[in-house]
Amino acid sequence: MLKLKWTQAALQDIQETVDYINQRNPKAARGVAKKFHEASLLLQEIPSLGREGRYPDMQEWVVSGIPYTLWYRVNHIQNTLEVLRILHDARETPSST
Repeated sequence: MLKLKWTQAALQDIQETVDYINQRNPKAARGVAKKFHEASLLLQEIPSLGREGRYPDMQEWVVSGIPYTLWYRVNHIQNTLEVLRILHDARETPSST
């Protein structure tokens, strides 16, 4: 199984999203956080589930049941899956990293 790594930007995306939703609905915020976690674990096991991203070395996975996309990169040499960003579908796509 691939090792899971998170960029600072992805961790900040999660924090901002959960904080924002928590102000209105704490139960929904916990559910969204759980969906992010489940999506990352699934991709860690089966990274080929995502589709090719808009940039050459990125892949993307639409998180089931919520309007967020998880952007990631697989490094087979280092045996890692790096989560780059998690963005609401209404936001701009991340730039190439």
